[in-house]
Amino acid sequence: SAAQPTSQNTQPAVQTVPPAVQLPPRAHHREFIPYMGSFFIHNEPPSGDIEFTECRTERRMNINGEVCPEDIYENVSGEEEKLVDVINIMSCWQAVIPSSRNPSYEFNVPITADDYGKMPYVIQLIEVSREKITEVIQTEFNRKSSQLKTRIVVYCAYERRRTVEGEISITYTDKYHDGDLQVLLANHSIDDFLVRSAEGIDADIEMFLTNGSGWKLLRIEMIYIEFYKYERALGGSL
Repeated sequence: SAAQPTSQNTQPAVQTVPPAVQLPPRAHHREFIPYMGSFFIHNEPPSGDIEFTECRTERRMNINGEVCPEDIYENVSGEEEKLVDVINIMSCWQAVIPSSRNPSYEFNVPITADDYGKMPYVIQLIEVSREKITEVIQTEFNRKSSQLKTRIVVYCAYERRRTVEGEISITYTDKYHDGDLQVLLANHSIDDFLVRSAEGIDADIEMFLTNGSGWKLLRIEMIYIEFYKYERALGGSL
């Protein structure tokens, strides 16, 4: 006999959405890894071209595995007003700075406070990495909109040597140097953004080196490009 018609299910089909690709954590590469007092393990950086990869927007750790103070606050005011709430980061890209054996990055070697002001590093770093940084920013323009709120951050390793009771004592530390948050309204503003970022970060590094604590910059280890929520004010004065 002929098959009897069956009632059709009017419920929409349920589609299985594959989970998003898990992004890697923030990397914290160090060429000189402290080991047993004044000794260190040498961790050679890559020698090829700089390569940016997207990473998680998690809070940043220092050399001791502690969350950086500037990433702790959720609401800031007063003296803390310059601190940025990391929960507002929408996306983040990172790159290990290539080895100084790469001719384009041969400037990135240990330097003292007296010399840094004469030949700051970040302006050189931005210049040789300009094409790759621009590619990242243009990727975010394509993803989000024609308006971005972003900043550049560098992660630096430092060393301090002091004579204590006739012996040399070596201390290692690291520090994030954050560029100013800036709003990019169109691709043509990228160059200005890069120049302002480099100048601000170089000034911050020089200030840290000349604060009287005796630090020497070993190397700029990492560069990050962070993108934040951008909300244009509606109504009232801008």
